[in-house]
Amino acid sequence: MVDIFSRASYRDFIIASFDFCRKNKGLELYAYVIMSNHIHLIARAKECYILSDIIRDFKKFIAKEILNEIQIGI
Repeated sequence: MVDIFSRASYRDFIIASFDFCRKNKGLELYAYVIMSNHIHLIARAKECYILSDIIRDFKKFIAKEILNEIQIGI
């Protein structure tokens, strides 16, 4: 496994993305922990939202952004 979240800039980006999902996508986030290579969270979707859709969009966005950062850094 790769310790992708050991960089502070990536962790900050994850936190900002959680905030965006809370404000704009119906995510209710109760707790989270960012480990060096994965994330745990306790969350649910607000009424009229689907949690799996929110998580899918979150993961897709994060993956694209981190890959862009890695490519720029190369």
